[in-house]
Amino acid sequence: MIVVNFSHPPTPQQCAEIERQVQAPVERVIEVRTHFDEEQPFASQVEALVEMFWRRTPECWRRSSR
Repeated sequence: MIVVNFSHPPTPQQCAEIERQVQAPVERVIEVRTHFDEEQPFASQVEALVEMFWRRTPECWRRSSR
């Protein structure tokens, strides 16, 4: 399983808990750097971040998965 992380890097214990809950090994963690403007609603910022992430090209996916 690939974990897309929008926060602090997960600890080994957190990865183990993810694996336990989904019953699959974490093969890779993709870190996505984020910065939230505390003056703006978080929900709209999260929506924009997720939208930007899912529009990545296949080449970007390959590069970030290494």
